[in-house]
Amino acid sequence: MKLLAMLMIALCCSCGGASNVDLVVRDATVSANSTANTIEVMQSLALIVYRTEQELQVAGAKDKADAQARVKVVRAMWVSIWDAFKAARAVYSNLVLVLNAKPLNTAAVQTEVNALQQRVTELSALLATARSRAGLVQ
Repeated sequence: MKLLAMLMIALCCSCGGASNVDLVVRDATVSANSTANTIEVMQSLALIVYRTEQELQVAGAKDKADAQARVKVVRAMWVSIWDAFKAARAVYSNLVLVLNAKPLNTAAVQTEVNALQQRVTELSALLATARSRAGLVQ
């Protein structure tokens, strides 16, 4: 596959098509946009799981004070997840800045794309744990 991609790049460049930098920008932009969409979907899922966890804790409470204490515990467990979302959005913002920089630093673009994908992987693991706690695992 890499050889095929390299041949396609060579053909594009030799016939006046897209340059290597143009291809890097295009691929990174597609990756960034699809990852940003993934983060948005994950955040919607996170809100559902968060609400479900709180409702389950309130349902098992003995009284109002117990319910409040249980919700406080759920909120504390979710701090790392909300922080992970903030970090992912920050990496996305950095990637946008790097993509708009002139001259383009392709190594920096790849670093930011990799960092964004790593953040999404971390978010996925955190959400899987939360879903399991809430009993929402298939």
